[in-house]
Amino acid sequence: MPKRWMIAQGEWLGPALRFAPHHYRYRTPDGVERVGQTAVQVLWRAPFGGKCLVAYDPEDHSRSHPAQVRSGGTLLTVVGAGAAVCGVVLLVLALS
Repeated sequence: MPKRWMIAQGEWLGPALRFAPHHYRYRTPDGVERVGQTAVQVLWRAPFGGKCLVAYDPEDHSRSHPAQVRSGGTLLTVVGAGAAVCGVVLLVLALS
């Protein structure tokens, strides 16, 4: 997310379906209400409704997305890297 993007409080619309985009609504500081939909699956979302933070481009309001953790393989990569580090540490302890 570019540093010039703004953050606004928003809310989820509709249920959290597993294989469908999630829709959200937010209000910009000038009072205009906008809506959007996610491009990836969002982690840790309420099953129906709830609050969210939305990052948006102040110059082009059509560009926005929820400003929270999304599943894109990052969590799996971090867990795998942590397991690899633990394995190396255990190997060094076993050989010394």
